Amino acid sequence: MLTDGYFLLDGGAMFGVVPRPLWLKRATPDAENRILMGSNTVVVRDGKRTVVIETGLGNKLDAKMRAIYGARRCCPPPLPRPASAWKRWTW
Repeated sequence: MLTDGYFLLDGGAMFGVVPRPLWLKRATPDAENRILMGSNTVVVRDGKRTVVIETGLGNKLDAKMRAIYGARRCCPPPLPRPASAWKRWTW
């Protein structure tokens, strides 16, 4: 597993019907009641292939949405690769 940063989501929405005093023991909210969530990427290898499952927020959020979600990247974005470096996938 690789980390790609973190973001913040509403604690009440994340824990649902669990009473706030119970989830406060696991996650401390900020002033806007948001809790810290990890943005992790899963790497799966079977000996022949390597598959990367990106589970994060991607790079499509504008400045307003990044502020709402408190999105922060831990690593710089990857450098663009030339099209010739990518394998073509057939389904």
